[in-house]
Amino acid sequence: MTVDKERLREVAIKATPGPWKTRAERNCPRAIVIAGTEQIADAGNNTHWTDEQCARNAAFIAAASPAVALALLDECAAMERELERWRHGLTIEGDFVCPNALAADNARDDLARLKALALEACEIATSWSGTDTEDGVRIAAIRAEVERG
Repeated sequence: MTVDKERLREVAIKATPGPWKTRAERNCPRAIVIAGTEQIADAGNNTHWTDEQCARNAAFIAAASPAVALALLDECAAMERELERWRHGLTIEGDFVCPNALAADNARDDLARLKALALEACEIATSWSGTDTEDGVRIAAIRAEVERG
């Protein structure tokens, strides 16, 4: 579903200011929405809906007041601006998402250092266990995985 945010903002600005709330009429099971003391919407039972459903409809209308719609639109706009900032500033480097090229370079350097350390650890472990032992075989498999990675 696509929401015409500009149109929603226009109608929210022009709508009766709130706060909006619901009120049941005396001796009549109608659910109305009011702003201050003025009725602004009737979610009454002159439809096929039950009184309970009419009351729920009125509660929703009141909850979706112009102030709420404008606040949600403002929040949505702020999130869209933040998303754009991230889109323009991100670099994808392997499995890492980096906020800029410098961070991408740092991530690459860090990965290279980790790979070197892992290979060095494999060398030391092999010198302790030898290559023809069960541990030596596991170390060789780890070394091969590091070299591929």
